[in-house]
Parts: sequence; structure tokens; C-alpha cells
Amino acid sequence: MHARTMTILLSAAFAGTALAQSNVIPTAKSSWNENAGWMNWRDAGTPTGLQGASADLNAGFMTGFVWGENTGWVNLGNDAGPHGNTTGLDFGVNIDACDSFRLSGFAWSENAGWINFSGGAMATPPNPARIEVAEARLRGYAWSENLGWVSLDAPADGKYVALFIPGLVCDCVDFNRDGLFPDTDDITEFLTVFGGGPCSNDPNCGDIDFNNDGLFPDTQDIQSLLSVFAGGACL
Repeated sequence: MHARTMTILLSAAFAGTALAQSNVIPTAKSSWNENAGWMNWRDAGTPTGLQGASADLNAGFMTGFVWGENTGWVNLGNDAGPHGNTTGLDFGVNIDACDSFRLSGFAWSENAGWINFSGGAMATPPNPARIEVAEARLRGYAWSENLGWVSLDAPADGKYVALFIPGLVCDCVDFNRDGLFPDTDDITEFLTVFGGGPCSNDPNCGDIDFNNDGLFPDTQDIQSLLSVFAGGACL
């Protein structure tokens, strides 16, 4: 597709995007790129934060805009996700609960082009982009052909991107990570591990703190698993 045509299509997509209020913490909103400097994940929109980055861990995708003085606006997702990332009109950053809440997919910068959030797995050593649920913050790297590595946390400078996560966040219902779900084997495996037994797919199985509330073993995790398995909420 011609670059000008792509730009026009993307501009139209930006105009039609429905966004949620950013859930990035106001005091922890910065990522770093050695070629483009700091990037602000929260303050887009009027009032401040209206169009900033938003991460929905239970739904599995991100939306909103990141701002960089040198990158311009970076769009994290132009439609209701999860994002297909198959065309220039269906792109965005996804969150995979089945893979330790790793980030994948593409964001678009008006000045720097595509930013690949799956790219951190190719770093040396690998440092995939991900959300650390217990710490409610982003970790790892994304990759841009034009900018190089984008660091989602820069501990040497004390700056990073942190999230306000309302409610609980549940793990993937594919507890034994065999690629089959919903699958009653996942319930059986979970109850086995909950009772102190082994999982047939160790060490790839999930953990028994299914709702990530820091309490385990806890029967609420069983209730959460059954609820999500049936298509309900994280309890």
C-alpha cells in the first residue's frame, strides 16, 4: 500500500477511535528511547488523560495514545480489541494472559512508523514487553525499525509506566497451557495443583493464585476459575 494512502487511512482511524480514560498513574507515565527520548503514556486528551494509554488486562488489549516530542502521537490501538494486526486499519497492542501478560502487536507513530511490541523477545538477553500484574507496571522492550529499542521501564532514572488496575485480574483459563480452552482438563489440573499435586504440563502451567489477589491457596481462586471458564467476571 502506498505510504500516503496508509497515512490517510490511519488518520481516519484515529478520528473514529473511542477511548477510555487512561489508567496510567500520573506520577509513573514515562518510557524511554535512546533515539527519541521520553514518551508520555498518560496525558493525551482534554481533560488530561482522556485519550492517554489504557490497558484492560481482563479484556486483553490496550488503546489510547502515547506522546513523544520526537515521535509525535503513538496510537496503541484504533478499535475495540483484541486487535487483529492484519491490516493498517486493524492494529494495536494486545495483552496475553496465557503468556504472563505479555504484550504483542503493533502501535503506530506518525513520525517513526510501526512499533512492534513482540520485539522484546528478540533482545539479548530476551526481555519481552509485559505487564507485571503484582507490581501493576510495564516491563521489557518494544522494537522500532526507525527508533531502535523502546524501554518500558527505565529503573536507572527512576521512571517507568505504572497502571491503576481496578478490581481483580484473572489468569488465562488455559491453566495447563495446552492450547485447548475452554477445556475441563484445565479445571481438573487446577484442582490437582491446588491440592498440592503436579500439573501434567509442568513447568508451563499457571499458578493457583488465579485472580492474582496475593492470597493462595484460596477457594476464591476456584470460584474465579469457574466464573471465567463460564464466560463470567473475574471474582
